[in-house]
Amino acid sequence: GQFCSQYIHGVTITSQETYIQSLTGNSRAKIDVPRSNYSSCLIANTHSGAVTCSLELHDGSTYTHLIKSIAIPTASTLKLESDEISFDNSTYDLYATSNNASGLLTFTFNY
Repeated sequence: GQFCSQYIHGVTITSQETYIQSLTGNSRAKIDVPRSNYSSCLIANTHSGAVTCSLELHDGSTYTHLIKSIAIPTASTLKLESDEISFDNSTYDLYATSNNASGLLTFTFNY
């Protein structure tokens, strides 16, 4: 094959991906994150008033809060870096709950 330069070695090209999921109710909902190596999670309030969000990890029997009832103001986004929301997705599932009957929270995971 052809190379840009004979002095460039070991370059890995990665694509930037985004996964988006919205809550549509106020029941505990599983966030189906496809893999765990994301760089950040954005939680956007799409409502005209503040919306309260809770995040929990579930190991098959027990729910453990990561965030409990944090208010996200109107038209605002909460950004969680990977070290703030990182978990072993082979052991745990991530669940979210909105206090709004229509959900009105959108989760964006950036890879």
